[in-house]
Order: sequence, then C-alpha cells, then structure tokens
Amino acid sequence: MESYFNALSGKFDLITLDRRHAELEMPLVSIVNMKDARNRKQVSGNFSHSLLDELKLILQEKQQAILFQNRRGFAPYLECNVCSWTPLCTNCDVSLTYHKFKNEIRCHYCGYVQAPPQKCLQCGDQDIRMKGFGTERIVEDLQLILPDANIARLDYDTTRSKSGYHQIITSFEEGKIDILVGTQMITKGLDFDRVQLVGVLNADSILHYPEFRAHERGFQLLSQVSGRAGRRMHGKVLIQAYNVESPVLSYVLKHDFKGFYMHELTERHRFFYPPYCRLIEIRLKHRDEKKADQLSKELTTELKKMFANRVLGPTIPYVNRVRNFYLRQLMIKLEKTISVNEVKKSLQTALEEFKKRPENRQLIIQVDVDPL
Repeated sequence: MESYFNALSGKFDLITLDRRHAELEMPLVSIVNMKDARNRKQVSGNFSHSLLDELKLILQEKQQAILFQNRRGFAPYLECNVCSWTPLCTNCDVSLTYHKFKNEIRCHYCGYVQAPPQKCLQCGDQDIRMKGFGTERIVEDLQLILPDANIARLDYDTTRSKSGYHQIITSFEEGKIDILVGTQMITKGLDFDRVQLVGVLNADSILHYPEFRAHERGFQLLSQVSGRAGRRMHGKVLIQAYNVESPVLSYVLKHDFKGFYMHELTERHRFFYPPYCRLIEIRLKHRDEKKADQLSKELTTELKKMFANRVLGPTIPYVNRVRNFYLRQLMIKLEKTISVNEVKKSLQTALEEFKKRPENRQLIIQVDVDPL
C-alpha cells in the first residue's frame, strides 16, 4: 500500500506489469461458500466437493495442483471434549500444535515439545480431540480420498534438512508429485508448466487477523498463490471461505489490485494509518506480568507528555507471553509533516531516562519505526 501510494505521488518511479508472459489469460478464480456447502452436505472433511471434483479432473488429465493452507502440523490444537481444556506451552501464551508424524505437540514460538496428553489434565477425561487442520492432516486426509495420487507437502517441517526443499521442488517439477500441499513457501516464486489448479483451503484464517495490514497481506497471499495456476495454459483457482462477503475476496476474484487499493486506502484514511501517517511501535517485555502492566502504563503517561494523543495504548498483543516474557505494546502515530529526527531524539532521551530507574532495569524495550 505504501509503495504504490509513493509511486502515485511521484516519490517512486512506477513500472507496471499488466499482462502475463506469452499473453496468457489470468486464471479463473472461484469462491466456494463453505457454510453453504456444509449445509448441503457437499463437504468431505475439510474439502468441498467442488475442490475434490477439480482435483480428480486434474489427475485424469495428468496435470498438477497446488493446495495452500497457512498452518503446518496436523492439528492447530487439542481440546478436551468434556471441559474444553487445551494443552498450552509452558513458556508462551499459545496452544501447542499436534504433529502426528513425530507424535508430539509443539510450540511454534519457542520450540517447546511434549508428548500428547492421554487424558485431560483438568477433568481427567480421556476424550481429547484434534481441532482445526494443518498441512500434515491435509496430506493424510487427501491420500485417503485420492489413493492413486502422489501427494507431498512443502512447509517448514519438510524442508529442515539441507536438501529437503530442493528434493520436493525437483520432484514436483519432474511430475513425480501430482498434488503439492504447502504453506506460504508455495505462494510465490514458483513456475511450473503443468500446474492447472490452485486450491486455498481456509481463506478466513488469512484475512481475520487483528492487525491493520491483515487485508493487504491477505490480498497479496491470495493473489500470489493464484498466480501459480496456468503458467502455460488456462488455470483455475478455488478459494474455500466461510465469510464470502469479505471485500478482499471480491477483488481477488477479479484480479483487481487497483480496486482493492482504493478500497483499502479509504479505510486507512478514515482511521489514520499508513500511508497517511508514520508509526512507531514500542514493545515492552518483562518476566513479571504485573510489572509489565504497571511499567507500560507509566511509560505511556510519560510519552503522552511529549506526544499527547498521538500515543495509543498500552495494549496486550495477540500473543501475551513469549519465552516467559510478558508483552505490552504502545503505538505512536505521527503526522507526515513532523520531523522524524526530532521525534527520534526526544523518544530516545525519554526511553533512556525511563530505563535508568533502578526498578526498571529488568524491563526490555524494543522500538520499531514504520513496522511491517
């Protein structure tokens, strides 16, 4: 958003790529309403019948498909079916992801690992169920539905070895793999002749994130992964979603970047976000939760003396604790006309004075100017 805004404003040069190589058509994008499909009993597991029909057709025609799911592992979390207890990381405020291949539950923030619980640690019941789905589960479920297909996955877990990524990509390029399931690794930079179909399994998880750039990133990801289809022939893209009314999906459907840009720009202007302002994000980390609360409020009071109502917060981030540090955030919104150098000097002085206090020495302060 900021780069395109700067280009239109004359700050950057603008060079547009408005057509595909060899004048190929853009892929045909369709949205599958998963809520409606479930009501009509047209869903098998996490796959709509529309997507499965297209995959079967691809296999018959000896072509290839890519399936995108933005979560690795088998299931994002486990849950007791009686009391809803969920195994959490001991170091972070997140649930542990189940990895079936290694039979472990793992934290994707700090790497903490433990064996899956045999019973609920809260009520003692043994009915522990898997919730949600990741790339590992997609491959297993799809192999049952399409037993004759060669299916592989491309994610952080399968590419940890030195040659893992190269082996999977080479096998797919040589046609040894029919369907490649992956995370963001498969969304861009890949050019395969025989990929005729791209499926997005859960678009809602990309778009519904508590961050002002969520729609921009969602549009980027969906557009990029759609571009993997039909590099040498006319391709298809099927996006499974529950909230089909999302304006982002309507622009992805039409490959309409300019329309999305104007829509998003109106929202950014309304709530005074970049490119109409500059942001400074201040993150506080402390091992004591009460101290994190107290010091973040004290720092906010100090900064408001300098920057008045430009200071927002303190807020508790989406993930409250990482590696046994409790996190709090402040945000400073600055008009474009304000001197950044002056702000930098004033902010640096204020933070140094705050840190000098004996009771604040265990506090960690991180500053990010124009956070991405």
